[in-house]
Amino acid sequence: MLTENIAILQYLASLKPELLPQSGAAKWHAIETLAFVSTELHKAFKPLFDSTSSAELKQKAKDLVAQRLSLLVPRLGQREFIVGDAFTVVDAYLFVMLTWAKKQGVNVPSELQRYAEALSERASVKEALRMEAH
Repeated sequence: MLTENIAILQYLASLKPELLPQSGAAKWHAIETLAFVSTELHKAFKPLFDSTSSAELKQKAKDLVAQRLSLLVPRLGQREFIVGDAFTVVDAYLFVMLTWAKKQGVNVPSELQRYAEALSERASVKEALRMEAH
């Protein structure tokens, strides 16, 4: 059984290699970004999902998430995907974080809002969201 997002997503990508660059700098940047999303971004949401968190703690978490999201803007640049030229597991993971941010009222940079909106138009994302709703 795998329990950590970085391992799970790399395992899924091993089943569909097009979901993660397989070599060169692109591979290492993808793993680097997976680690950032997992350890710096995902983890920062914890107080927002904890009913015992104070309003002050929740606001600090929102500010931290917004700050961490802003660090991804230069990495995205004008590209369609966060790493490389194709949709990867990194995009899927970041899309979840951006969805959470929107639901939690986090200030998301406009570049990442555009990116999330474009990802939400993908047939696979629409299908996953439809399945999640059921």
